[in-house]
Amino acid sequence: MRGKGPFALLIAAIVVVAALYVAQRPADSVTPRGDGRYRPLLARGDGHMLYLMTRSLVFDRNLHFDNDLERFGDPWNQRRTATGRKGIPHPIGPALVWAPLLAAAQGAALLANRAGASIQEHGYTLFHQRIVFTSSVLFAAGAVLLGRAAAGRIGTGSWAASGAAAAVLLGTSLTYYASFMPSYAHAMDAFFASAFLLVWLRGAGDLHPRRFALLGLLCGAAALVRNQELGLAVVVALELLVALRRAPARALACGALFAVATAVAFAPQLFAWHEVYGSWLALPQGPRYVRPGHPMLLEVLFAGRCPRVREESFLQPNDEHQRELETLSRMHGHQCYAGISLVLVGVGHKRCVIDKILERFALLLGLDRRRHKLFDVE
Repeated sequence: MRGKGPFALLIAAIVVVAALYVAQRPADSVTPRGDGRYRPLLARGDGHMLYLMTRSLVFDRNLHFDNDLERFGDPWNQRRTATGRKGIPHPIGPALVWAPLLAAAQGAALLANRAGASIQEHGYTLFHQRIVFTSSVLFAAGAVLLGRAAAGRIGTGSWAASGAAAAVLLGTSLTYYASFMPSYAHAMDAFFASAFLLVWLRGAGDLHPRRFALLGLLCGAAALVRNQELGLAVVVALELLVALRRAPARALACGALFAVATAVAFAPQLFAWHEVYGSWLALPQGPRYVRPGHPMLLEVLFAGRCPRVREESFLQPNDEHQRELETLSRMHGHQCYAGISLVLVGVGHKRCVIDKILERFALLLGLDRRRHKLFDVE
């Protein structure tokens, strides 16, 4: 892609989202945390739970969450599992990614305190969370950059690709999860899903073992962040089904390699479930967490609002934050999903599961018979 203008447009969009993130302030950042009350900072709702998982890994080096919930708040009274401890049902992936950042933030806090600062050293502070959740801005930026690269790979013009990426970053739920609710893992999810589909697009039709091993690792990594991302494997399955007609043995071997690599990357989640819930295949969210028989494709692709915003309103009863939430809800309601995919990303119990517009758009163009060798079957 030639020309600095299109890329500058995308960089400007990234700067805007970063500014929105920096502008976020909790209602009360002064009161010390750690007295057992749920007083969220940047980590709110599900993000509070994900952050406690991260804190447990870094500070306690285990997956025993009882002390974390008791000290920093257990707003939903997490149930006890078969192991006798309290469980947090969220995927382990975000905690694994954020753990090094939290460790670095703790190191910075210790150094700052030696210089005269007064940062609480238990890890649940605005200082720590600001450092950790900066990653959501970076993941969101990475997701749209990967999407831009995917569009360029299949012949989309630079202005069209950059404009679409900027629109996704500034006008969809990715904006919300990179700025106002960075403690949720959706921006991270978008990044790994985009990386998977970019790698798939770049070599679609090439039955090279190394490519399928990499695709399996990326699929497993995406599923660590959000378990439903195992559904990304459908594009590999479609490719292998087509390839069976011309090279059945090689297609089966690549499929097996993909499955093994996916299982290896997803293994930390299995170990976490076994440790916390006493089962290797716990699915702690319950049987209705994923509903293959009720995919909400139209809602995911064209929903005019995200009910998640309204669900968060009870977490911040402060009038000022309530007004902010209502404003964000109205802004968020103007999103328009473009593109369609064969991936059943609508499977799930929420109408707003995650923004995958980049992948859908790239996949839509990538499945064009005239552009891709994937369908060059005699």
